[in-house]
This record gives sequence, structure tokens and C-alpha cells, in this order.
Amino acid sequence: MRKHFLHPRNVGELVDAQAVGEAENSACGDRLKWFLRFTSEGRIDAVRFSAQACSAVIATASMVSEALSGLDVASARALDVDELVRSEGGLPPGRAHALEVVKRALASALASV
Repeated sequence: MRKHFLHPRNVGELVDAQAVGEAENSACGDRLKWFLRFTSEGRIDAVRFSAQACSAVIATASMVSEALSGLDVASARALDVDELVRSEGGLPPGRAHALEVVKRALASALASV
């Protein structure tokens, strides 16, 4: 988990994104935005995210961005973000909100597809 915060993958905007979704945690102000582009076969070809958020949101989004690459829409919707984060050692206590921000922003992006 720490490596994803120190060296997050897939950060930045994707100017030719075909799906964009965002979410915010109003309690702390964390904001995350996903950018997705798809192949003609409907698989995720490119994924990027931008965040104004705590380290837990950034690390979680980085992990999820790697897992999304190459998935079709149905598989992306079915991605178990909780399990993915658990497999990487989980989040520190008090940071569960990171999962919700990442999942809501992703659901928002995938709803437009």
C-alpha cells in the first residue's frame, strides 16, 4: 500500500477519456476523479485519476487503476475494491472512507458507459 502512495501509478487527466466520474467525501474534502478510455472491443485501454485527497485515497486509486487496465465494463463494475486493498495489507485505522470515495467515483465513471 505504501508503495502506491509514494509512487502512485496512472495519475493525471486523460484528455480523450470516454468516461469520467468523480466523488467527494464532504466530511474531509477528499476528491477523486477517474478518466477511462476503451478499446473498440469495450475493454479499458487507458485509465487515469486525479485526486485532491489523503494518502489512503491516492494509494487506493493507484492500486485500482492498475487492476482496471484491460477489463471490460462488466468486470470493472464487479471489481472487489475492498478485497484488492485487503490483499495489499489494508488501510490504516480511520481511513475506510478512502474505499468509498474510490468506489463511488468509479461507479460514476462506469455509469456513463
